[in-house]
Amino acid sequence: MSTGEPGNNSAAPSSATRQMQFVQLGNLKITPFELVQGLIIGGQWTAIEQVLNEVLIRRELQDRGLSPDQEHLSRQIIAFRKNKGLISAEDMQVWLANHHLTDVGLVSMCAYEAGLELLKEALFAESIEKYFELRRLSLNCVEMYKIVTGKEEAAKEMVAAIREDNASFFDFARRYSTDTKTNLACGYQGKVAVASLQPQVQELIADSPEGALIGPVKIFKHYEIILVHKFHKASLDAETREKLMQELFDQWLTETRSRNPLTLNL
Repeated sequence: MSTGEPGNNSAAPSSATRQMQFVQLGNLKITPFELVQGLIIGGQWTAIEQVLNEVLIRRELQDRGLSPDQEHLSRQIIAFRKNKGLISAEDMQVWLANHHLTDVGLVSMCAYEAGLELLKEALFAESIEKYFELRRLSLNCVEMYKIVTGKEEAAKEMVAAIREDNASFFDFARRYSTDTKTNLACGYQGKVAVASLQPQVQELIADSPEGALIGPVKIFKHYEIILVHKFHKASLDAETREKLMQELFDQWLTETRSRNPLTLNL
């Protein structure tokens, strides 16, 4: 199945077949026990955690009778190929070989991802709007510019020049700001979640209109001058919904794991 599209020959192995399978390195057969033991000894606990999470998710999907239909699965495979830049069938086969996967493995992987989205919807579709209302304030954003300097007197002089002499904030940012991430963009920091800002900056921004000049504000060992460009009130658009669904799912997964403690019989 070189095109990456699911077909009749893409059925996953049966549970009995899976139980008999093992990894083979040349003529050396490696058991699942040896694989897990090697990961633990090698300190690869994150890999084990990922596998455990996937097992829990797959069983939850099975218990709920959730599985993607052919159309959903096809969309997932197409999205996967587009994301990886795998345009041709040859590109697809090279990628599969490099990642030790077969066509069946690809279908299984994409079916899992599609099923994951189904599970999130089943768990949280009815509660997402209520959760958004709880998180609304923390999701509000501000589009802003800033000047950063290590000298308080210099910061005060720049603020005075901007306010009293109509000096250019953007010119000062480009010439004098020590923040290398924003100075070349004339101080533009972009759209920032208000909740991610330092508490003293949050308080000042909350009471300021668009276009306000704020500061200088001492942040740790430096001083910031902030120009408020525009406020962006949170809305439950597709991007925000996806973010909040993931938050809820992460919480659910943590709680589910806590109810199922891990025991290693090695």
